Amino acid sequence: MDTDVRIEELDPTDPAARATWHEVMERAVRADRPHALVTTAAAFEVTATSPSTFYARTWLQAVVDGEVVGVAELELPLSENTDVARTEV
Repeated sequence: MDTDVRIEELDPTDPAARATWHEVMERAVRADRPHALVTTAAAFEVTATSPSTFYARTWLQAVVDGEVVGVAELELPLSENTDVARTEV
């Protein structure tokens, strides 16, 4: 049985989508590292809704049958160390 996975960009203007993205991220991190430090929902809200002058950020989500099953974050520096990127999957 094939499962179609769609990779979509998170709409940072959608509060419900941001909440879902953060919940999936936290579950994924805690599945392997139960005591890991993760960004709080409140901190993610600020980051996702406040443009940065230092980083270009993109949040992606893997969606199967309308359900977010995985997430990723890409952060690109805009002024210093522009030859590197930070990613979380």
